[in-house]
Amino acid sequence: MEQMTGATKGGSSIPKSSYVLLSIQSLWSIHLVIICRSDLKTRIKNLSSSTEATGIAHVLGNKGGVTTGFVIDNTTSLAFTTCHLAARVTRLHTRQENYEEIVNGTHLPCGMAHGTQPGE
Repeated sequence: MEQMTGATKGGSSIPKSSYVLLSIQSLWSIHLVIICRSDLKTRIKNLSSSTEATGIAHVLGNKGGVTTGFVIDNTTSLAFTTCHLAARVTRLHTRQENYEEIVNGTHLPCGMAHGTQPGE
């Protein structure tokens, strides 16, 4: 895994070994990068990623989403999704359909829920 560097609010440098690249996934120009603290990496299991294209003919990846999920300490599952949807307010219905298609089309192992709305 690659090591990352960063800076704190005060501008002091964070040691290179503090963060590692956990996952990088892409669907055309849609990218999802997951970075974690290096001391957490051994506690992360079941790392999995999935993509769903919703572009032209629902095949091309010019629109769509990327999801990555994992479990920490065998108790807490996290899933992250990024997407590129149709532009403009006039395409709100298409955007909603694409969102549902991404949530239903990206598959992570059992126990990793994704696509829930706040309050569900």
